Amino acid sequence: MPDQADSRSDMSGTRSAMSGTRSDMSGTTSNDVDPLKVTIIGAGIGGLALAQILSSSPEIQVTCYERNASVDDRVSGFRVMLSGNTLGILKRKLRSQTWAHIALGIGEQPEGGEKIEFFKGDGEHMFTWDSDPTRDQFSVSRWHLREGLVQQASFLRSGIAFEGYEILPNGRARAYFSDGSTDECDLLVGADGPNSRVRKQLIPKATINDVGMAVIYFKVPLTERTLMLLGSSGRSMVNPLSLPPT
Repeated sequence: MPDQADSRSDMSGTRSAMSGTRSDMSGTTSNDVDPLKVTIIGAGIGGLALAQILSSSPEIQVTCYERNASVDDRVSGFRVMLSGNTLGILKRKLRSQTWAHIALGIGEQPEGGEKIEFFKGDGEHMFTWDSDPTRDQFSVSRWHLREGLVQQASFLRSGIAFEGYEILPNGRARAYFSDGSTDECDLLVGADGPNSRVRKQLIPKATINDVGMAVIYFKVPLTERTLMLLGSSGRSMVNPLSLPPT
């Protein structure tokens, strides 16, 4: 699912360095209670989706930092699969304009739901992965998803790289950035991918284990021959180990 541009997202795997107090910032809500200040590191799909949802609450002040100068030009990468439940939550929680843009990139679900076909390199069918979670998946354009999530993103600070954080005596967190600036918050969220600097500091002994497998996504022209290889309207995967030697 993830490519280098969007690996931060895969919507799972965000990590938090939490504090136990509310912000002592000057801004207050209508109930005269200081809003919870949330700082998100990483503007991938996961970080942007979280920021969009949190920013709709008047009781939360959110800022999202991205090390790259631009986050709206990453047109590379394959489509991402999201469940109907996930899409339903996004539709309810996101602003109508944001959701309308994302909805343009949601593919039609095949009859009977999604399933994944596995083939050998010579086209021989190996097996079909057909489970309830798989059937409830919708193919969503990463480009439309990212373009939608950066709509009305006043919380976004791009071109600023996160370098580290410290926990303050009052329980809040102070984040340090490459331009010399700092930001204090009640909740620090690491949505900065598999090489997350937030995770490395929060859980320094955590490691990424190589399972010895790789998934390669690709696109091919839809011809009569390739259509016959698919065998169904679901997704297909080819076992590269069975390809003849060259």
